[in-house]
Amino acid sequence: MEEAGVTRLPVLPTSSPEFAAIARMVDLPAVDPAGGIQFFPAFDGFETGGDGAQRMDVSYLYVPWHRNPLTDFDKHPNNEELFIVLQGHFYMIIGSAGGGAYPRLEEMHCFHIREGDMFVQKRNVWHTACWPLDPTRPVKYLMILNGHRSVDGSAEDQSHGAGNRVDHNIRSLPGGTSVMPDFDTARQEETEQ
Repeated sequence: MEEAGVTRLPVLPTSSPEFAAIARMVDLPAVDPAGGIQFFPAFDGFETGGDGAQRMDVSYLYVPWHRNPLTDFDKHPNNEELFIVLQGHFYMIIGSAGGGAYPRLEEMHCFHIREGDMFVQKRNVWHTACWPLDPTRPVKYLMILNGHRSVDGSAEDQSHGAGNRVDHNIRSLPGGTSVMPDFDTARQEETEQ
């Protein structure tokens, strides 16, 4: 049945030349399920503003089930960072907005992040990877910012300290200290809610 004034367009797949003329698909990098935590900095990106005024990096983190303490934190002194949780609920330790030259335990907080959450982390905030809550579902999330790509075009990540990335500093906690969530307290609090 035709409706007056309504044109029905055929539905095309994203693999069509028509789609390729106006957009492109972004595929997540392949992961090794037995490879532990895997970070893919700036595996893709896009331009914002006129004439590519600013390049935005699309990075990906894959975190399988683990209960290991973590020692390394990273921050982006000049850029905010958008996190998009694709899969999994998890605990994540994030520092204060003060940033400092090194992450400090007294500024750290552990947060329960849920699948589907999106949040923008302020500039200069130390943060680390995460701890999945379901042993059968690895955590997968995207990070969007101007700061993960390599300055020199190399694939090797040398960003410990100030390193070779646009706006990406990595440091270890001082004195060989490591952190992890208090899983027992967290389970008890979630049961009481």
